[in-house]
Formats: sequence, C-alpha cells, structure tokens
Amino acid sequence: MRTTRRAWVRASAILSLTLGSLSSAGAQGAYPDKPIRLIVPFAAGSSPDVSARLLARKLGEQLGQPIVVDNRAGFTGHIGTELVVRSPPDGYTLVLGASSTHVVSPQVLKGIRYHTIDDLTAIGLVSRIPNVLVVHPSVPAHTVPELLAYAKANPGRLSFASLGIGSNLHLAGEWLKVKAGIDMTHVPYNAQNLANDLLSDRVQLMFDNAITAVPNVKAGTLRALAVASEDAVADLPDLPPMSRFVPGFSLSAWTVLFGPKGLPEEVARRLERELRIALASDEIQQGFARQVLIPGDLDAAQTTRFMRDEYDKWAGILRDTGVTLP
Repeated sequence: MRTTRRAWVRASAILSLTLGSLSSAGAQGAYPDKPIRLIVPFAAGSSPDVSARLLARKLGEQLGQPIVVDNRAGFTGHIGTELVVRSPPDGYTLVLGASSTHVVSPQVLKGIRYHTIDDLTAIGLVSRIPNVLVVHPSVPAHTVPELLAYAKANPGRLSFASLGIGSNLHLAGEWLKVKAGIDMTHVPYNAQNLANDLLSDRVQLMFDNAITAVPNVKAGTLRALAVASEDAVADLPDLPPMSRFVPGFSLSAWTVLFGPKGLPEEVARRLERELRIALASDEIQQGFARQVLIPGDLDAAQTTRFMRDEYDKWAGILRDTGVTLP
C-alpha cells in the first residue's frame, strides 16, 4: 500500500514535535510531578466531556502523570472556568473551554467576574465542532434556497429549536433570520424535550451539533441542508456550507485548552507541544472522528488571535440580532 503525502507530512510533524518535547524535557525541571486536574465545565457524557477524556488519557501518557477530568457544570460553564481563573498558575489545573462558554455567553450573561480571554492562558485549539442545519422531513425543502423561499412565502410558519436563549444554536437561527430576511419563531428546550419535539414535527428545524444530527439524518428522521461553518462533515461529505447560499454566514463551534493567567512560559510551551502531538496521534484522530469532531490545528498564539476574532464576531452577531437574556 502506498503511503500518501499527507501521511508522510503528519508523521514528520509528530516526529518533529516529539523530538522537541524530549530535548526540552530536562530544561523543564520536574513538571509535571503530580496529577493534573482538567476542569470540564459541562455535564458528564456531553460531547466536550467525551473529547476531554480522550485527550486526558493521551496527554497523561505523554506527560507521565494522570490527568483527572473534573466535571463542573453550571452557570453556562462559568463555575468551572472561574475555578481555573482563581487557581495557582502552575500548570496543574486546566480547563477545556468552548465557544459557548468563552465568547458567546460572556457577552450575554451578567455577573461573570473575569474576562474569558484576558484572564486565561490559551494552550491550543483542541477541536472544531461542525453544526448542521436540519429540518423535519415534513418541511417541503431539500436545499437552503428552497427553505428560505418557503419561509418567505409562509412568514411565522416555521419554528426553530435551541438549547436555550443566548446559546450558540439559538443565535445561529436568529442570525439566519436577519441575514436571509425571514420570519421564524424560536423555541428554547432542554436536550430531551428538544429531540422529541423536533423528531415529531412540533418544531421544524434547528442548527444541531453534527454528532447528534448525523445519526438522525442517516436514519431519515431529519434532513440535513447545510453546514453552518466552512468545515466539512466527513459522514455527510456532500453537505454544502451555509455561506454558499447566505453570504457571510459562517459560525464555528470549538473547544480550547486553557490554563490560568500567568502560566510559566516553560510550562505553557510544554503543554502546547504535548497537545499538538496528542492531536496528531491516531488515537485522538480516530476518537474525535467517532465524535464528528475535527482536531485543532492552531498553536497557542494563533489560538489567542482566533479567540479574539471570534469574540468580536459574536459581538457583531449579538448586535445584529438584538438577543438579550430575559
């Protein structure tokens, strides 16, 4: 079997990163010399939690210390995040943040006592999470243009679901209304009732995480029309991006590994290198693929710039949609 150029490039990257990590290990002293706690500000069993556990196992092997996942859900992820903000900046307490917890909800919620970018150290982008626009089969639309035409001909007829006011998926629907000039009704849900009502046509559409959308699309219980971002969904390779039909419409969901502000340079660089090695490994590549996740490809500096761009982008979306919490 002939090895592809992509495989050679990836193998070379892993070797280079591994050698760099080994050569600097002696200069980094004893870190880490005890277990590391990884705060996951989401419930156990959620997609971020599953990916965090895959990453913790692989990183722990590389670092020679166990990484213990600690689920601290609550206040849209900010209870767990604040624990890390207030932790000693020694590399032994980290957090897996997400677009929802670090750039969207901080601009909607009141009472957050820290800045999600300035008060944390970005170590690297962990994953991109494709979101898919799905509709119930009863909706007479097989493409985005057909959906928009139907919505314009039937103002208020369609309702779209989300997991709460001010959530990423809520704002995606509101932004589509603004950019496409259509009228739809938002219906917020908890996870269980949302699935039941969407599959039974009580609500007609939503932007959904690919991991939950793909099984329903393959089963024929929902119809996929587009990907919200420019990322391709491997299980739905022919699915077009929304921007093809609604210019400028591109929304990314993602996760990032953070430490507290003031993380020592040598510790931050060690974690950054090990993260990149882990994300390039077969174990993470295959595990993330099962979760319909795209492994991150940005280093620490690129991740910080990416987050600031995302923060500004969502600020604009909030202005455009006028969404506020009741």
